[in-house]
Amino acid sequence: PARDFLEYIAGIRLLSPFWKKVLLVTPLNASKLPSINASVPTYYGDISVKIITESEQTKYIYNVPDEFTCFIKQGDNEMVLSANSGELVI
Repeated sequence: PARDFLEYIAGIRLLSPFWKKVLLVTPLNASKLPSINASVPTYYGDISVKIITESEQTKYIYNVPDEFTCFIKQGDNEMVLSANSGELVI
C-alpha cells in the first residue's frame, strides 16, 4: 500500500497531528534501492524525499515546510534537524 511506501521505503513518518512534527527515517538498505522520489502534500506545502545512489554514494535529500519540526533517525540515533531541507549521505 501507498502508506507503507511512504513510511518504510521513503521514511516519511507522522509524529503529530497535521504533520506538525515529522520523522524522517533513512532506509537500512538504501544503496540497494532504485532512485526514489516521494512526497506528502500538506496545507503548508509538500514534504518531499529523494533517495539517489550515484558513484557508490547514497544521498537522502529532504524538504519539509518551515512550519514543521523535523527529526531524523539513522540507525538507533534520532535528532532534531536544524534545517528543514538538506542532503544526508547514508
